[in-house]
Amino acid sequence: MTGSTSTASNRPTRRATPEQATGTALTLERLYALVDRLRPTDRQVVLLYLEDVDADAIAEVTGLSSGAVATRIHRIKALLAQGFQPEAAL
Repeated sequence: MTGSTSTASNRPTRRATPEQATGTALTLERLYALVDRLRPTDRQVVLLYLEDVDADAIAEVTGLSSGAVATRIHRIKALLAQGFQPEAAL
């Protein structure tokens, strides 16, 4: 029985604390502000990527090749990550 008790106590809580919820909301707000600054095609690519659309489907929608989509996703992710560096300001 102790094994099941420890398993239950190791489960992550489903509800975020108010601080966690605020942090998540601020992070998403910052992410969307950064995405909004992207060029229209890049914005379309990254928003589809965030919706779990695969590179082939994104290529069909945007008219880019699958390879170009993959390259853009890589570059956009790096650019967005820079926006979360401590010295980055909105």
